[in-house]
Amino acid sequence: MGNFDRFVSYNALNIDFLAIRPLLDEANIKSNITLRQDRKSATTTLTHKNANDHIVDYEFDNSTLQLLKINNKTRQAIFIYDDYQTTRGLTFARSVNKYYNGAKEPAYISFNDKFEIIEEVDAAKLQLPQGYGPEVKPGDGVLVAKEIAQDLYVITDSGGWRNSLFKVNGDEIMVFGAAGYPELSTKTIKLIGEQFPTKKISAIHVTHAQEADIAGLTVYAEHGIEMLADEYSIAAIKAYPDFANDIHRFKFRTIEHEQVIDGASFYVLESMHAKRQSFVYFEDSGIIFQADFLNIAFDNTVPKLIPNYTRTFIDFIRSKKLKFNRIVGNYKNNNISVEVVNKTYNAMM
Repeated sequence: MGNFDRFVSYNALNIDFLAIRPLLDEANIKSNITLRQDRKSATTTLTHKNANDHIVDYEFDNSTLQLLKINNKTRQAIFIYDDYQTTRGLTFARSVNKYYNGAKEPAYISFNDKFEIIEEVDAAKLQLPQGYGPEVKPGDGVLVAKEIAQDLYVITDSGGWRNSLFKVNGDEIMVFGAAGYPELSTKTIKLIGEQFPTKKISAIHVTHAQEADIAGLTVYAEHGIEMLADEYSIAAIKAYPDFANDIHRFKFRTIEHEQVIDGASFYVLESMHAKRQSFVYFEDSGIIFQADFLNIAFDNTVPKLIPNYTRTFIDFIRSKKLKFNRIVGNYKNNNISVEVVNKTYNAMM
């Protein structure tokens, strides 16, 4: 029930006449909206600079005013609305194809089969169903580090919504997945410094270059810490607008597919979640660290529907015969077992 406001904006994009709400809410039309028509395609495109300073194009059909496409240029996200039909006086798009980061194939396809007009949502449907839970409380923000294998530590807080790892290699420490935002980066560096005051953080690994995974990298740059990422992700980090004034401080080291550095094996894959996306395998301890390939709930509930990049990830670790006993997720569950991975793979797709 408490998450409705957070999810409503995502759900609104699946319904064409709700997706244009930011346009309808705009008060300063003269400054923030421009209009252009294409006579050849018989379409009109409205370009909107919204309250978040995102540049978004809305393309409409001239004759019907049906929404055809939304292009969020800032987030590199394109939504294409298609298969319009009319039911009980409501005309709506039955399908929405969603493309991210310049991909040629849609990462997701949503289908709107029908609409039921209701006055309110049954309160019982906004409660946690019987047999699920308990609901995970928000974290206290206090980071703690726990050793899960020799010289390998997981960092999390009481909520466990975001997790990272660090590996001690003699007098140096390598960090994995701890650059989501500046506050997290600062806390992580401070925690490691307090726990190992005589050792130096030498590098941080970046799994892929999405905002939620790189926004805190400036803090590492200020400490002169080297950043490990694949070639494509490094190029994306360099192009990230928020780093423009500080990018000269960043020190990069390109990682290659199947490269091993201080006992950490790096694998770089291409997926529909990100153009390039890497994960790390610690062979000696049988532990994998990954972000977004595999998202598992805290209670190990396995969904009936999984994205294709999850199945591709599992196919890959099986093909390489990577023997593991624990997968640490950058988000949510940081102790995913082999049994849960197998159940996830067998879920309907």
